[in-house]
Amino acid sequence: MKREILLALGLFTFIYFLSSLNFSRYGVLIFANEVAGKLNSDGQSQQQFNKSETFNSSMNSEGVTSEPTILVRVLLSDGVPLFEITSSGMISVTNEEGKHLGEWSPPIKVFFQSGTINLTSTGMSASSSYFKCEPTLGNVLSHRGISYNGDFILQVWRGKPLLINRVGLEEYTASVVTAEMPALWHEEALKAQAVAARTYALQRLLVNADKPFDVYATVADQLYQGLKSVHLRGLKATSDTRGKIIAFNGEPIIAYYHSASGGKTRQGSLPYLVSVDSPENSPFNSWEVEFSIKDIQEKVQASLPELGDVYDIQPVLLSPMEVKVIAIGKKGKKELNSVALRNILGVNVIRSPNYIVEVSGFLPGEDFREIHDWMRVSVISANSEKDIKVRRATVTSGLLTRPMYHRYYAAKLKEIPDRLLFKGSGYGHGLGMSQWGAKKMAEEGRSWEEIIKHYFNGVEVVNISDLNYRSKVLHQFN
Repeated sequence: MKREILLALGLFTFIYFLSSLNFSRYGVLIFANEVAGKLNSDGQSQQQFNKSETFNSSMNSEGVTSEPTILVRVLLSDGVPLFEITSSGMISVTNEEGKHLGEWSPPIKVFFQSGTINLTSTGMSASSSYFKCEPTLGNVLSHRGISYNGDFILQVWRGKPLLINRVGLEEYTASVVTAEMPALWHEEALKAQAVAARTYALQRLLVNADKPFDVYATVADQLYQGLKSVHLRGLKATSDTRGKIIAFNGEPIIAYYHSASGGKTRQGSLPYLVSVDSPENSPFNSWEVEFSIKDIQEKVQASLPELGDVYDIQPVLLSPMEVKVIAIGKKGKKELNSVALRNILGVNVIRSPNYIVEVSGFLPGEDFREIHDWMRVSVISANSEKDIKVRRATVTSGLLTRPMYHRYYAAKLKEIPDRLLFKGSGYGHGLGMSQWGAKKMAEEGRSWEEIIKHYFNGVEVVNISDLNYRSKVLHQFN
């Protein structure tokens, strides 16, 4: 008996400690779910969600019922024909007609064939274009080794099977915060990250209300790793900013953020995405990477097959920190700005669009040279010229070759670089909030709201409940 009393006192002390951190009941139980695997974020069975429900009420630390919880639909997999759904307990399955198909033993094997989703488990099987899978009391669902709060939706869209995790906005935010930012960074930086992540998700909810999912689980939107990335400090940042979003003219903004700006963020096309100084001390203040022209040609050709065989890459310096490249192929040419070229060469290699290009390995400069037949010159490039005649040797369409039959020619040589050296600073697209900048500002004593308003021009921080978007963001699943 004494042992049981001590255990109960220990558990009570632990929960009291979490409550002292100003957690809402919702936030405390998300953490408890990860640690003990016993309760979901509402302390209830996920199975108690009604199929048409899109939000749940929760209670704050004062015992007052808060705003309903908006659900985010996160795409976990797209077009994968074979996978499994697991859980620590039984899984409740409902089909497209809303018929409850019973509680299935995990794992549930999912395979897609001839436009239909097929489920099989021990002694159970079903086929449909839509399923909802919910964990039973005290359990969570898992996919590819990662556990998730909420339920799973399986449906066919545009001829492909989708796996969607439907989860509360605050739970989603808590996972994203410490997936996108180190958990041990300053708490004000984490709060700024939480508000940016929540705002971004809400804006995507509005844009994608008529689609089967709102956001990708990858950096195509925001990195979301379910319970795997949830951390106590991220939960506190989420709880302390609960329901807060960034608005411009009364609407949620597209809250872009990136790792490091290199000292100055980029100007965007939206009025709140202005270029601002970013005080930061990141490992990405400067970087260099070199490509051969041949490598660039191959990558451009693979990304832009409409150009045909790419035979020339011409860098053009527009300003001290702005460059474009002209790619010329047999079927046409295309100008690539710094962002487009970065996407082609790899965003983790060319770490930001904030770079200049230096060329090296030139052929001799432009001048006239004597060319004799003994030089074994056999290729002439017409570049952008349609037709060039050198006595009886004709070069057309850019790169046709002719042997040199005559003893002497006068030719003009053009400098052709052999390698391009990219020198840049920052990491990421450079728009909106710099995470390393937020860290530095927080360490200097700035609040999360000051950080937000530094990086987003003319915005205000408001509660979601202040916006008139309830009919759009509370999706109805029939």
